[in-house]
Amino acid sequence: MDALLSVFKTSLFDGIMEKIKEISEEKINYKNGKKASLEFDKSTRIIADHARAIYFLISDGVTPSNEGRGYILRRIIRRAVRYGKLIGIEDYFLNDIGEAVVSEYSKIYPELLEKKEFSFNLIRDEENRFTKTLKEGSKVLIQKINRIKKDNGKYLDPEDAFRLYDTFGFPVELTAEILNENNLKLNMEKFNDYLKEHAEKSKSKILFDKKIDSNLEIYRNISKNLEVEFIGYQRSKAKTVIENIIKIDKNGNKELTSKIYEGEKGEIILRETPFYGEKGGQIGDKGIIRKGENFFAVTDCKIPVEGINIHKGRVKKGELKVGDKVSAEVDYNSRKNISKNHTAP
Repeated sequence: MDALLSVFKTSLFDGIMEKIKEISEEKINYKNGKKASLEFDKSTRIIADHARAIYFLISDGVTPSNEGRGYILRRIIRRAVRYGKLIGIEDYFLNDIGEAVVSEYSKIYPELLEKKEFSFNLIRDEENRFTKTLKEGSKVLIQKINRIKKDNGKYLDPEDAFRLYDTFGFPVELTAEILNENNLKLNMEKFNDYLKEHAEKSKSKILFDKKIDSNLEIYRNISKNLEVEFIGYQRSKAKTVIENIIKIDKNGNKELTSKIYEGEKGEIILRETPFYGEKGGQIGDKGIIRKGENFFAVTDCKIPVEGINIHKGRVKKGELKVGDKVSAEVDYNSRKNISKNHTAP
């Protein structure tokens, strides 16, 4: 342990460790043998090591994604964020540490300084998204853990782990790590069975709408820069922003546009949405998207690619454009009826 700790006391880590110490609630004390201090030291070492890796990877051209090196980067960012929360850092903090990384290493690796603005914007966005995911998912997971302990259990139901992943985007690796910290386990083989079953259902569901299939490239391009936050489990109405609009002509062809007018059919993509999107299970929500007297009637909501909810419908009055601040309102009675039919034996 002493040898490992000494690595982080070298000049290579001085600036980074000092920055972590500044923004956290506790002070680092390598000589204190108390468990709390050891846990704090563990967290700060992980954050320091991950912060270096994050900024070096991005300066090398890697961006967060769901595959390959991009997925490794995303996992590292998420792990650093979680350990930051464990030592009391509530605000966004990675770019504060990034300043120290750039300061320490940019003379040797000038790419760090050259790509600083790009890296900082990318990381702030990723940290913002995952902070929300972590808050919502952790709350549910801790409730499950407390229940398991109360019942003297040892395993989390793989279906619960899948629901965390499917509903909140909560990474299964993080679920397994938190379970391990609580001396609990997850049957990964069964979890993967759920994942495979879900993928097969989603794949078969896409076939019901060939138009979605033929326009997947539009959605994939949108998903590169946007991940819609679903907030419908907490409420059925929300203030949000229009991120994208897709116009549908009389032949069913689709194209991105900045504005959609009264009488036109289209699809609206919001920054956050209370609308449940169909992706192989329950039917999507109906409702309206409005700005003042201008409103769009939502007849269906679907998830054609992961992270993108499309609200299908028609402008009933006025016009709406990208960037508009709107009110998204689910038809709650319709949702209740759908839920009853979906869960009925």
